[in-house]
Amino acid sequence: MYQVAILGAGISGTILGSILCKAGLKVIILEAKCHPRFAVGESTIPQTSVMMRLMGLKYQFPELINISSYTSLVKVSNTSGVKRNFGYVYHNKDKETTMDTCLQSVIPDLPHGPECHWFRQDIDHYMLQAAVRYGVEIRQNTELVDYRVEDDGVYLETRNGTTIKAEYLVDCSGYKSPVAEKEALRMTDPQLETNTRTVFNHFIDMPPFDHILDSRPRLPRLWFQGTVHHIFKGGWFWVVPFNNTDASKNQLCSVGVCLDRDMYPLKGQDPIKEFYEIAARYPSIHKHFKDAKPTRSWIVTDRLQYNSHSTVGDRYCLMSHSVGFLDPMFARGFVNTMEAIDIISEKLISAFKKDDFSADFFAPLDTYHKNAITYNDRLIAMAYKSFNDYRLWNAAFRVWFTGVTLGVIRLNRHLNKYDQTKDPAYLNVFGPEVKYHGFISPDYERYHQVFMQAKEIITLAANDEAAISQSCNEIMKLLDDSGLCPDIFGISKPNLKFPMAYGLRFFRNIAKWGKKRAPEYVREHYFDYNASSFIRTMLKNRGMKKAVRVTI
Repeated sequence: MYQVAILGAGISGTILGSILCKAGLKVIILEAKCHPRFAVGESTIPQTSVMMRLMGLKYQFPELINISSYTSLVKVSNTSGVKRNFGYVYHNKDKETTMDTCLQSVIPDLPHGPECHWFRQDIDHYMLQAAVRYGVEIRQNTELVDYRVEDDGVYLETRNGTTIKAEYLVDCSGYKSPVAEKEALRMTDPQLETNTRTVFNHFIDMPPFDHILDSRPRLPRLWFQGTVHHIFKGGWFWVVPFNNTDASKNQLCSVGVCLDRDMYPLKGQDPIKEFYEIAARYPSIHKHFKDAKPTRSWIVTDRLQYNSHSTVGDRYCLMSHSVGFLDPMFARGFVNTMEAIDIISEKLISAFKKDDFSADFFAPLDTYHKNAITYNDRLIAMAYKSFNDYRLWNAAFRVWFTGVTLGVIRLNRHLNKYDQTKDPAYLNVFGPEVKYHGFISPDYERYHQVFMQAKEIITLAANDEAAISQSCNEIMKLLDDSGLCPDIFGISKPNLKFPMAYGLRFFRNIAKWGKKRAPEYVREHYFDYNASSFIRTMLKNRGMKKAVRVTI
């Protein structure tokens, strides 16, 4: 008899299992396959890492902090890469790309270190080992064939004939979710704007893009030390190198393409051949890819998007990719997974105290999942519309960047308030002010208004060449008038391609803006602490750049 059974020993299942075991619950994880194994979701973002750090402190889970930034990850794994920037390179058909259509968003090395390119088979196995260490029973190569929910618990039947009883079932198994299938939770029409498909692989001999487009000294960071997004009308390629620091012993690079199905429908063509044909239309992409060699079976999909009309029931819930999926653009998937794990962990620990496993008790998780899908669908759909023209994409990039900046500042405020007070209440990020669960800026009404206005402008202009310049000017004015982003970023200046260079002076200017010139809501909710803990962390980690050295 177990208190919680989890389907899927991926990273979401093992993190959740560890948290619950540490809280005193008896947990079993059933995994149909076996580790080590391939998994998607390789690129982290600042909201992910700060959320992991908060949850690591909240649940006393050091392994979660270890994988939250590259400078801590490198101490436990030498197969992942570093992510010091989001690199966006816009391409026009049959034309060499120049710096005129390039954007880069720098990820600061301080205070906690840059982001990661996770080599998932090793990261997932590291978290599986942590789960075992904390007492989770894990059965690999154990396929669920059926289950039934009764008044006293959930009875699970495995392929080998074993029956397992648990009081609650969490499905973290992904797209082929047994619970979603049995309970008929999948929506036939996902009712989402985003409509894309993908083809991807892991490659060797992928050169740094800096060898193709040498932009130094204009570029704040090497392309090679971040995630390169090759953007074109109707889609984008990602390039996620695992070999972009001297510390890494992994020569692989993750490369894939996501395509708008309205422009690139799958109609019987060879999708692998199509991958190379699309790359060949853009000379700079072709040069980047021409010598790279795939190392595994290609993964090919038709429509990526799926959704569920409900994600909780009596004695069960869906989690992560068992709920739905959108698109890897902006890498929102794992931060949403972490937020959902935080919610379900609190609800399950409370449920066992109250002996309440009803769907109603877990309704907040259902609300979170539905809102996260809705708001991020709008964000990604806006991006794909903007891909029609670099000017629109430049505007959309700034709308996204503004929201991300606010979201990261918000989470860092929680971290700094906890550091100063040690009050665990600051480790809880879902207060009553959160209206837009799962969104890049989940609490700030004014940003949501700006986002929706900008999205409408971009959608209308995407198919109207004559309206693009005026529409972009409107968005820049909207951002400028809103005052939502610190002046130092120059976010409303469309010709400023790389709007930041981080250092102590930079962060001091951010703090001055937050205390004196930011909108009232930002001053009161994001900057209501002194800078002492932030400065201490900055000074402590000044030497961490040594961990991200690279030779290209």
